[in-house]
Amino acid sequence: MSLASRLLTLALSVCLVAPLGAEPFVVEDTVVSDPRSSLSDLEFDQKGFRFTWQDKSRNLWVALVDAVTGDLIPRNGKGQWIDDNLVPMRISGNGPEWSYGAAGTRIVYSKLVGRTGFLGLAAFDGTVWQGGVLPGAEGRTPLASLDSDDPAPRVRYRSTAGDATVFWGELDDNAPPAAIPLASGGRWIGGERALSVNVTVGEVSQVARYDIDPGTFTQVSADAGTKYDPFIFRAPEFNNDWVAIADIDHQRIGVWREIAGTWTRINTLEAPTKQPLSLSAEPFIYRGRSYIFMVDADTNQHSDIWIATIDPTRPFYRQVSEPSLMVRQDPEFLVTAQGAYIYYTEKALDDTRIIHRCATGLGLPQSR
Repeated sequence: MSLASRLLTLALSVCLVAPLGAEPFVVEDTVVSDPRSSLSDLEFDQKGFRFTWQDKSRNLWVALVDAVTGDLIPRNGKGQWIDDNLVPMRISGNGPEWSYGAAGTRIVYSKLVGRTGFLGLAAFDGTVWQGGVLPGAEGRTPLASLDSDDPAPRVRYRSTAGDATVFWGELDDNAPPAAIPLASGGRWIGGERALSVNVTVGEVSQVARYDIDPGTFTQVSADAGTKYDPFIFRAPEFNNDWVAIADIDHQRIGVWREIAGTWTRINTLEAPTKQPLSLSAEPFIYRGRSYIFMVDADTNQHSDIWIATIDPTRPFYRQVSEPSLMVRQDPEFLVTAQGAYIYYTEKALDDTRIIHRCATGLGLPQSR
């Protein structure tokens, strides 16, 4: 993108106003990690104001976030060491993740035992975090459910056999894992024993819901374009109806709504810069409305971080990252006492990863 285009983008981001009538927005993009360290793929625990991550030496760490400012404590991310010999990120494709349930907040991760990947589970004993391997749980890239009152929290993970098989199991149950046939990916749907997955229908990857207990699929999308990494959630602005989002061809974001039992595509989102690639789209709910954060990238991997609404009647786009040319990856969402923030990882020229925090300008959080 030319310098003139970048300046135009900055002007656009300054002029856009929040849907709820906030003051004119000015980008606030702050480096919050120690640039001498290299942090990446942070996962935030909104309940405990903590984050977990995996370093380049394959160690597992947990550290704190300031609940008011959103600062990382400490800035190098090395609060408490938990475990070592994690599966390399180039193989797992994802770092550690949080798990919520009636048993408390825990961390799931991928750990090598010899040359085989197993599921790791870390818990806080009141003093320190303790990690270890789940017996017999061979697999990698776990993603846990996030329902705080769930007596049977679940985990979805991938096969280590070199194929694309996806499995699920309950974290506190030693029963054999169950395969999810014909599906790829998979993200837990809040409040449901179900996952949003991709299934191939007529050679096109589509969005589907998979209910784990009956083992049944419900197709969500049926339109053109390859779908990636879908999410299904309830949208408060649509009377709490089910809504799905998914990356389409890495170029746009589709939005589908279940209306009277039928799924219908209601919106298609593209960042105003019209760069060719839209990646890492995830939903978040804030002040009673649904938003998406996403990476808008060009073919040289220069990228920006944007937020948008899903409601086609109230279109809203905002660039929250500053406009300099940079490789930006792995956006994450966190709410502090000062408002909602998007964090992202800057991939520097020397391959160091630096964490930035961006204000969204969506107002102070409502009382809970």
